[in-house]
Amino acid sequence: MGTKLGIWVGKFESSGSKEQVRIIPNVNSLRSIKVGDIFTACQGVKDTYSLTSDSHMMKNTEWGAIAYLAESKYGRNGTEIGMNKSNYTTGGGNYISNEIQSTTGNIYGIYDMNGTSWEYVAGVLDSSLSNGSNYDFTIVNDKYYNTYTSSYNESKKIKGDGVYETSITGSNSTSWHQDLSGYLSNLLVFRRGR
Repeated sequence: MGTKLGIWVGKFESSGSKEQVRIIPNVNSLRSIKVGDIFTACQGVKDTYSLTSDSHMMKNTEWGAIAYLAESKYGRNGTEIGMNKSNYTTGGGNYISNEIQSTTGNIYGIYDMNGTSWEYVAGVLDSSLSNGSNYDFTIVNDKYYNTYTSSYNESKKIKGDGVYETSITGSNSTSWHQDLSGYLSNLLVFRRGR
């Protein structure tokens, strides 16, 4: 059969601790963690789940691929993903009865992309690759992050990240489904999905 190219994505927001990240429903999501700790913790998921491929913090383009699929006929076909308002509980507290919160509208999709807590993804301003308050991305293979300029219009040229579609004016409520969106500005790394 061979190897299939693609990505595997956790079905729920991360939970557990920075020492051992878990991907399970109906628990509190992992919050209040520094970007560098997120990056390191995500690499440890490989060992937690005995994966044969590497694991890493989701890149901005990977988040975008999921957003595109959710909007397509293979996902919700233009219907907005239901919001997880469960006070930071993965899967909305009971993912089986909250299937409207998945990217497919059924229990087989990815949950927690709308609501609960922000997802920080590896998309970073080029001028802040080694910003000490976040993480030193200069020591990481660039296959694990997307680099952006401080110019929103210039960064629109990056394809596949869903930034333009989900943030038409940079920062405003003019994105898909009139949701609030924002560009990097002073955040230095992207945060998506709340």
